Amino acid sequence: VSAASTMSVNYSRDGNIAVITICNPPVNSFSPTVGAGLQAAYSRFQSDDSVVAAVLCGDKHLFMAGADIAHLQNIMKGTASATALTGTGTQLLNELIEGGAKPTVAAIENLALGGGLELALACAGRVCTAGSRLGLPELSLGLIPGLGGTQRLPRLIGAAPAVQAMLTSKPFSAEQAVKLGLVDVVVKNPESLMTEAKNLALAIAAGKAPRVPALERNDRIGTVDAVRKVVESARKKLLASKISVPHPFACLEAVMTGAERGAAIGLPREGELFRKLLATDTAAALVHFFFAQRSCGRVPGVTDLGLKPRPIRTVGVVGGGLMGSGIATACALAGLKVIVKEISAKLVAKALATIRRNIESRARKGRLSEAKARAALSCVSGTESYADFASCDIVIEAAVERIDIKQRIFADLEAHTPKKCILATNTSTIDIDVVGARLADKTRVCGAHFFSPAHVMPLLEIVRTASTSPQVLVDLLAFGKRIRKTAVIVGNCVGFAVNRIFFPYSQAALLLVDAGVDPFVIDRALTKFGMPMGPFRLNDLVGTDINLHTQAIMGEAYPDRFYPSALRELMVQDGRLGEKSRGRGYYATDLKTRRATPDRDGIAPLLAKAREAASVPRAPQHLSEDEIVLAILLPVVNEALRVLEEGVSASAAQIDAMSVLSMGFPA
Repeated sequence: VSAASTMSVNYSRDGNIAVITICNPPVNSFSPTVGAGLQAAYSRFQSDDSVVAAVLCGDKHLFMAGADIAHLQNIMKGTASATALTGTGTQLLNELIEGGAKPTVAAIENLALGGGLELALACAGRVCTAGSRLGLPELSLGLIPGLGGTQRLPRLIGAAPAVQAMLTSKPFSAEQAVKLGLVDVVVKNPESLMTEAKNLALAIAAGKAPRVPALERNDRIGTVDAVRKVVESARKKLLASKISVPHPFACLEAVMTGAERGAAIGLPREGELFRKLLATDTAAALVHFFFAQRSCGRVPGVTDLGLKPRPIRTVGVVGGGLMGSGIATACALAGLKVIVKEISAKLVAKALATIRRNIESRARKGRLSEAKARAALSCVSGTESYADFASCDIVIEAAVERIDIKQRIFADLEAHTPKKCILATNTSTIDIDVVGARLADKTRVCGAHFFSPAHVMPLLEIVRTASTSPQVLVDLLAFGKRIRKTAVIVGNCVGFAVNRIFFPYSQAALLLVDAGVDPFVIDRALTKFGMPMGPFRLNDLVGTDINLHTQAIMGEAYPDRFYPSALRELMVQDGRLGEKSRGRGYYATDLKTRRATPDRDGIAPLLAKAREAASVPRAPQHLSEDEIVLAILLPVVNEALRVLEEGVSASAAQIDAMSVLSMGFPA
């Protein structure tokens, strides 16, 4: 074996096989430097008479996780050129890899995403390890594949699965990939990967296995009319969702151009659309969110101390209601042992039944295999006794929002759990110091604030007090990652970060309603802005009674930003709690179809009473939707600035990430 290398790409020979290895830690991302290194390696390979084929692989057990996002951001800022990335890459893939005289087989371990998969698609064959994930997630960044992905993927696996994968940014598992024809071989043992890849490369070079370039494949993409049906169906769904961003439509255009006019026209059109999207506000915002989300795991004074997370294997959950069962579900899905405590056998059984429904629902929707569902269910047990928490590494309290009850629970937990066990509360508003006030050891006390439904929502707020040890915080960051949450450490105050920042969201909406603005006009304005739902539809989902209780706590903590509308109390008195009260709230909700219809007549008397009791001037009759959005969101921005100024959140970027992941704020 002989070797030569650039800084980012290594070229070596194993007999008559060239081995080209991408070496760009930590994830072997595709950058101009990597592109140039691959060009040099492939020029050498195609002119090296001692080799007949090549295997393309990644260093450190990872093929390639995609493009260098920092370089994309520099292009957006005007400090780098898109041509250096797409021009070099297109020539590399089209002329040297796919169009070269000698074949290449991609040896994929763990990840082939974005530009990584596009590289692999240009190869004559693909072999991957059993745990690999392969996909084109560029649309999650406001972009489309820019190295031929919109042209090659539909030709390899068919238009329908290709379009679905690109629009959702959802990767394929190795098992899905081999069934679709995206990969030729899946190896169970990673140590066999290179051997299988070399064998396939030699077979292709010898003519014993076919070599048909992806851009010349027509057997799977279907007819032009068939592709048009797929594209138009996807376009109709996008239009029905009232999506107002350009990149999904650009992706469909690139696919359709290639199907109608051939890859020779489709490839340059894809490149044009990619470069155009790089200049959009949408792409800039989504790339910002990409980095903001990744900043959540970095906290000065915590993650820079060299501490290693202790293993968390057993989780206790106190309270099996909506939040507790959701938390337990999230932990069980991650393979953790979960013990749910309730105050009676009847409530234990109810909690376990809810967890079972959560898991079985995912299996029915195809998001979980039957085997994995059974494994998750086997992780869960119930109890009425704190004594069963003796082996827990963490206990999360998810009981009712009453200080006396929470304090009593924490006293019992301190008495029945190991000293190393983390004691966390899922309270959404109560000061953590108050919850743990009676404990002897406050270093293991913290908040673990999940968002409902806890097994679905991606954010976990880790709330630190002045006493919480850095080790506990490091442990919880790793725990959050294990249960597939974006975990972020925030300071301790009433409402913490997210609920405090968005407390004015409903307060400003109530003020506008008391001033005469239609609540359904407010909801429509906010959803058109990009929020998943307006404040009044959100109220019906959460529960008017819950919001009234939370409003009292937040109002006491922040009286100068509190607006005392009578509307919520009137709604509760009338039994309009939202979906929990047979669908009666601001909307009339059909609980079977989830369709919500404004109940104008039903709430009209309550609106009149609230407005009569209010002492606010009437709003202008022709308040525009933009003015409504500003009136509601500017107080949210102001509160975010206070949270940042007080050090509750470590950075503005983390606030941005939390707002997107918890409230669905448009990225």
